[in-house]
Amino acid sequence: MGNIGTVDLDTGEILKGVPVFCHKKRNPYPEGWIMNSQFAAGFVAKDKDFKLETHRVLWALLEHLTWENWSILPLTHIAKELGMQRPNVSKSMRLLEKKGIIIRGEKLGKFYQWRLNPEFGWKGDTEKLPEASQEIECSEYTEAKLNHLVDNGLGKYTGQLRIINGGLNTNEHRQKLNEQAKKYRAWVKKYRLAIYGQEEGIEWENLSTEEVIKLHDEAAERERQLRQGGEWEKLMKERHF
Repeated sequence: MGNIGTVDLDTGEILKGVPVFCHKKRNPYPEGWIMNSQFAAGFVAKDKDFKLETHRVLWALLEHLTWENWSILPLTHIAKELGMQRPNVSKSMRLLEKKGIIIRGEKLGKFYQWRLNPEFGWKGDTEKLPEASQEIECSEYTEAKLNHLVDNGLGKYTGQLRIINGGLNTNEHRQKLNEQAKKYRAWVKKYRLAIYGQEEGIEWENLSTEEVIKLHDEAAERERQLRQGGEWEKLMKERHF
């Protein structure tokens, strides 16, 4: 790339580089926000143990969640806000805890702290999410999420599951993950061989633009031939173990 500069129209001076104008970032949710796993939404929707009152309690907890997933909202406050009996709120909280969606913290006076499972959702600095997830015990939710990744051919993403307690690194699921990872690496090599003519990864950064274009053109032609011969669909199906 050649030299790039900017001309000061008042002085005629040539300045190196160019100015970049950035719009001021706008918070789309000034009333508060939380990000959550889409799998989490499906888990709650499909679990028949979750009745209407439990759904309402969960949404109330999410509304009042504070930074880094903590909630110190008294159950009496939730009951009053939702127009529910306190024993019913307690029952819903116990179910959410049993499923692994919320985690019981220390007792502050008469009330317990509660924390939303960071693998379910997160309100806070994303850089602190791994640290927040380091002491999560194995639960029905974390087991379901792990199985979901395994069963849907997403073994390469299991590193995002940061649960280290409860046996997830040593139980049958870890062995299953290792086996799937081997299958996935073998499939990647087969895919590369079919599309690029070689099993190992291509060092794209060391290629010229012309070489990259040529490789992509050749790959597109190989894919076209595979589709015509019916091999492409077969190759894609092999990706899901």
